[in-house]
Amino acid sequence: FVPKDELSDFLKTPGKLEALLESACHKRFTRADIAAVEERLLILSILVLIDRGYLIDYCIKVPSLVDARLPLERAPDSFSADLFQRFDEEQWAFCAYEFKDGPSDVQILNDIIFPISPREEKGSGRTSTTWLVDIHPWYCFCAKNGDDDDDDDDDDDDEYIVKTYNAKTSLSERSYRNELNAFETLRVNEDAGKHIVKFYGSFTQDGSHNVILEYADQGTLADYYKNVEGPREQTDTTDFWERMFNLARGLRQIHDVGHRHGEHDDGFHGVHQDIKPSNILVFSNGEKSPYRYTFKLADLGHSHFGLHDESGSEVNHKVAVGTRTYGPPSHYVERQVNSKFINAEKKGDIWSLACVFSEAAGWVTYGLPAIKEYRNLRTQSIARISDFQDSDCFHTGSSVLPEIEAWHTKLTGLCRASDRVTPNIWRILLQDCFKAHELRFSADQFLGRTFDLLVMQRKITASEIYTSAYSPKQRSQAPPRPKRAHTHDPSADTITTHRPHDSSSGASSNDMSFLQPLRKSGEAFDTCATPTTPPASLIGPNANAGPSHTQADVGTTAYGSPRGTDLSPSPPQVSDKAYPGLTTNVPGGELPFNNSPSARQTRDSGCGIPGIAESEPDVMRNMSQPSTEGKFEAEKSPQRQCPVHDTPGSKVPTISVAEVERWMSGRKLRRLRRESEKLPNEEYLNRVKGRNHMILVDDAISMKDRWPEVINFFSSFAYLTKTVDVDGSIDLCFTVSNEKCCSKKSSLLLSKVTERGSHLSATSNPESVCDRILYEWKKKANPSKLVSWINNPTLPPVTLYILTDGVWENRSDLSSFVKDVVGFMNQKDLPRKHIGVQFVQFGNDKRGTARLAHLDSGLNLDKDIVDTEPSDGNILKVLLGPVDDTFDN
Repeated sequence: FVPKDELSDFLKTPGKLEALLESACHKRFTRADIAAVEERLLILSILVLIDRGYLIDYCIKVPSLVDARLPLERAPDSFSADLFQRFDEEQWAFCAYEFKDGPSDVQILNDIIFPISPREEKGSGRTSTTWLVDIHPWYCFCAKNGDDDDDDDDDDDDEYIVKTYNAKTSLSERSYRNELNAFETLRVNEDAGKHIVKFYGSFTQDGSHNVILEYADQGTLADYYKNVEGPREQTDTTDFWERMFNLARGLRQIHDVGHRHGEHDDGFHGVHQDIKPSNILVFSNGEKSPYRYTFKLADLGHSHFGLHDESGSEVNHKVAVGTRTYGPPSHYVERQVNSKFINAEKKGDIWSLACVFSEAAGWVTYGLPAIKEYRNLRTQSIARISDFQDSDCFHTGSSVLPEIEAWHTKLTGLCRASDRVTPNIWRILLQDCFKAHELRFSADQFLGRTFDLLVMQRKITASEIYTSAYSPKQRSQAPPRPKRAHTHDPSADTITTHRPHDSSSGASSNDMSFLQPLRKSGEAFDTCATPTTPPASLIGPNANAGPSHTQADVGTTAYGSPRGTDLSPSPPQVSDKAYPGLTTNVPGGELPFNNSPSARQTRDSGCGIPGIAESEPDVMRNMSQPSTEGKFEAEKSPQRQCPVHDTPGSKVPTISVAEVERWMSGRKLRRLRRESEKLPNEEYLNRVKGRNHMILVDDAISMKDRWPEVINFFSSFAYLTKTVDVDGSIDLCFTVSNEKCCSKKSSLLLSKVTERGSHLSATSNPESVCDRILYEWKKKANPSKLVSWINNPTLPPVTLYILTDGVWENRSDLSSFVKDVVGFMNQKDLPRKHIGVQFVQFGNDKRGTARLAHLDSGLNLDKDIVDTEPSDGNILKVLLGPVDDTFDN
C-alpha cells in the first residue's frame, strides 16, 4: 500500500504538484484549481499510474470525486467500463484500512489492504493464532493514541497483537463471539483497561475474525517466572504483590460489570472461566524494575456474560471447558458428565486466581524451581488417587489437596522476616478461596483480603523507617553481608552455589534441613545465595515418590532466585487459636499467646499489643546477629520521639503514628481473644467525636518522593479517624486528580491513595479544590426550602485535613480560602470549633514550611481555625490542633 501521509508530504513539496499537473495535463492550473487537486491527491496518483493523469481536470469539477469517497464502488459518468476496471485495480493500494474507534466486528471488503506489518507469531491454539504486528501510525486512530499512560516517544507505540480466529469451526466462532461480547460489555468500565488487556477493535474479512489487542512486551506470567528472578529486597516483594493483587481488581470488574450505572446493579455479571498464568499478560510500561511490571487478565474466549435472577443467584450457563490445572473441583465433576461444557460460575474464577497466587508464593520464596517442584508435588499426590484424570490440579475431585496447605506451611518458615505477604497469604486469603463453593470468597471479599495483606506489609516498611532502630554502634557490629561464591564442578553441567559457614548464625539442623548435607560435608554456604534445587522441606516426605527435576531441568543459574535465607532459629508461628491471618517472623524465643508468666511479661512491655514486645520494629535487623539472650530488648533500640509541645506547667498529650500502627496490628487479635487495649491518651479522641472528617491529599509531582510516607501516614490516620467520625465514613479528595471517594473502609481509601501515587505528574494549586469544598459547605448550610423541609440538613462540625509538602504553584495561596471560611462562620454565627483546617506537612521544604506557618499564625483573624503539624508528629495534635486550644500552639 501507499501511505497517504508520505504521498501527501511528497506532492506538497514546493513545485512538485505543479510540475506533475503540467506534465499530465499540458496546462497551468490556477491557485483555486491547485486547492481542488489537493483534495484529490490519491485520485491524481491513480490516474497517473494508469496513464490518464489528464482526467484530473475533469475530476476537480465533480464534487463527489474526492479522496474521501475512495474506494469508488461504481464508475463515474465519464469513465468507460475498461477505464474504471483499471482504476479499480489500482485504487486499493491507496485505500488501506483506517482503524478507528467505533463498532466492533466491522465487515471489511476482501479487496481492502490492511496497513499491518506482521512481526512474528506469538502463539497458536485450537481456535486462534496471535501475531505481533506493527500498524502504520497514520492509519491507527484507535484508543491507544489517547492512553494517559503511553509515552509519545515510546518505540512500541505502533505494536499491537492481532488475534485471528479460524471461523471455519464452531468452537472458533463461539470463542470469538464470547471474547467480542466480553470486551464490548467491559467497555462501559473506563478502568477496565488497567487490569484487563485493552481491546482496540475487531473486524472480519474473507471469513476470518480478528481482534486487535494491546501488546504485552514481557509476555505472559509463565514467561515472567522464567525470565525474572524472585525478589530479594523488601521493596521488590511489596511491589510484586501489589501488582499481582491488581488482578483481583480485574476479576471484580468482570464479575460485577452490572454496576455500570453508578451503584445500581442491573444483574448483568460476567465469568472469565480460564484464569491461568498463560492467560495473564505482563507489561513493563517503562518501569525499570521487573517487580513493578503490570499484570493483566487476558483471553476472554471462554468467558460468559449474562443476567442473574432476582434473588442474585447465578444463572447457570453452559460454556466450553476452560483451564483444567487451575479449575475448581466442580468443573472436574461436570466434565465427567459432559466433556465439552460446564456451568459458568464466578466462584470458579476465585479458585483459579487463588491457584495462581499459590504458585506465585513459591516463586517469591524460591524462584522457578519452587514452581516446578510444587507442580511435581501435586502430580505425585494426584497419582495416588485412583481413576483421577487430571495430572497437576489443586484438588482431589471434591476438595483441595491436603498438600497445598502443607506447602504453604513450609514456605512460611523460609520467607524473609521483612515479607509479611507470602507467609500470611494462606491464612488470610487462600484457605478461604479453596473452600467449598458456597463458602468461597466473592471477588469483593477476595480484593478486601489483598488489602489486608498489603497493609500488613506496609506496616513492616513503616517500622523500618520508624526505628532508626539500632544505634550506630549496633549497626557497625553487624557482620558483613557475605558474597556469593560459585564453584564449578568439571563433571557437572551446572554451577553449584555454596554457602560460606557462619558460626554466629545459631541455626540448627532442624531449622533449614536442606542445608544439612552441606554442613556435614564441611562445605561453606552463603546466607544470600540460592540452592540449586528447592529445599527438601518444600517438597515433603514423598518427594521421591515420582519423577523429579534435576538441576539441568530447572535451569538454576538462569532462573533461580537468589534468596536471602536467614540462618537464625526458625521463626515461631502464632498459635492457631490466634487470628489466623497473622504470622510474625520474630527470631529468638516463642511469642507466648497464653497466660503464662512469659506471656504476661510480654503484654506488660508497654506497646499495648498482647503478646508482642514493644521492640517489635527490631524484627527488621540483621537476622544473622541474634541477641545474646535469644530475644530482642526494647532498651537496646532508641525509640523515635514525637515532638512534644510544652505549655507552661504541663505537656501536651501525644499519640505517635507508630503507636497507632501497633494498636491497629493487634486489634483483630485482641478482638478474637476478647481483650481490650486502649491507645495511650485515647480519651482525648472523644473531643473530636461527632465531627465530619475530610482528607485532601496533595497529589502533585513534588510529592512523588514523599508518597511512601503519605501511604504510611494515611494508613494509620484514616483508620483512627473513622473511629471518631460522625457516621464512620471519611471523605477523600485530591488537589490534582478529580477523583473523590467516601467510604467507611479505610482499606479502600488507602488503595485509592496508593494507586494515585503512580500518576503524579502535575503541579498543585489547592486553592481551587478548597474553594469547591467551601462551596459544598455553604450549600449544606443554605439548603433550598424543599430540601430543608424534607431532610432538615445542617452542616455538622467538620475538619479538613490537608496532606501536603507546601510546595504549590507560585501564585497559589490559601489565605483567601481561610478568610472566606472564617467570614462564612461569622455570617452563620458558627462557633470557633465548628470548622477546622489542619495541614500535615511532609518533608521540610523551607518555602512550604513558611507558607504553612503563615496560614497558621500570620493571618490575624478573629477565629483561629488553622493548625500545622509534621507528618511524623503528634496524631492527637493533628486531630485536635485546629479545634482545641490545648493542642494549638
